[in-house]
Amino acid sequence: MPIFLLIRHGDTDYVEEVLAGRIDAPLTDYGRQQARKLAEVLSQQPIKAIYSSPMCRSVETAQPLADAAHLFLEMDPMLIQVDFGEWQGLSFDELEAREDWQTFRNDPSSIGCPGGETMSAVRHRVLLGLERIASSYEDDDLVAIFAHGSIIRHAITFFLDMPLSALNRVQIDPASVSALQVKDGKAVLQSLNWHYPPETV
Repeated sequence: MPIFLLIRHGDTDYVEEVLAGRIDAPLTDYGRQQARKLAEVLSQQPIKAIYSSPMCRSVETAQPLADAAHLFLEMDPMLIQVDFGEWQGLSFDELEAREDWQTFRNDPSSIGCPGGETMSAVRHRVLLGLERIASSYEDDDLVAIFAHGSIIRHAITFFLDMPLSALNRVQIDPASVSALQVKDGKAVLQSLNWHYPPETV
């Protein structure tokens, strides 16, 4: 399996404020700065391919790297953000007042998003998407995957054999990079939630 560079999109007006879900928010000016810094650093690596969630914030984060590396940016619908149903668009203050959100925070395996996806369904599609991508590359190839915090958490927790209930224990910040490889049946998390350079964009 290739080495997946799992990269969360950059800053938007919704980050830390609202559960954006599938609201197609663009990057802020700061988010675009983060995307340019990622491109500057990652274009020095021998990346073989770049895939992105089709959502605007992921595509905008990925495109500078695709341009710098002279690679085609392929949109993959399997990497789209979770459908959070009724929770989508609510502020985190509003969510904290809901019992169903509190249940989800404590154990995301125990409840689905009301009117949206279950976490088991999300994990299944993320796994299928990554396996399909992996089948086109050799071991040790570098493949960049631009997606969302929830999607990256699902990938990491699945391949590290962590239970679905542990999903919310993995921190994935905007414009962070986590490197994951499965080789000889064993998953290795080579980096988690790294920033380039740390907090000095």
